[in-house]
Amino acid sequence: MSVATMAKLAEPGATAPANTLGLITAYIPSEAIAVYIGALGILIPAAEATPEQIGRVRLVCFVAGVLVAAVIAIANVDPKKIPDARELWRRRAVIAVLAGVAFAIYAAATPSFFVQDKWLTIPISQWAAFAALVGTVAVFPPLAKSLGVRETEPAKP
Repeated sequence: MSVATMAKLAEPGATAPANTLGLITAYIPSEAIAVYIGALGILIPAAEATPEQIGRVRLVCFVAGVLVAAVIAIANVDPKKIPDARELWRRRAVIAVLAGVAFAIYAAATPSFFVQDKWLTIPISQWAAFAALVGTVAVFPPLAKSLGVRETEPAKP
């Protein structure tokens, strides 16, 4: 699914995903992840690049992913469905932040994340992978509902 799906779920009268799995996958920022991984693949530093230079390239790719998540979130909330400009921009901002945070967690779960560190002897990427699983299953869908950017429940079988 995608950031665009998050944005569509933020609109009044949005159609609920077919099931809980559909709702969970709606909070995976796939477009931003694709841009991030694609940029990492294209912008491969030369062999003589220093660790600092490699970190900067990875940071640029990360920023590109965050920007893609925010732009898609803002562009995909239909202004025709939310006539109140203040509410429209509130929903756009909330979705942009949710998408950015979700993307940051997924990006941190990759071994090529610009932060290479350990916490309690476990690499940050492993902590982020756990956070990504918990976030998409138990945090983002209910958080979106409590913030007023998801009104529907998945269809019951």
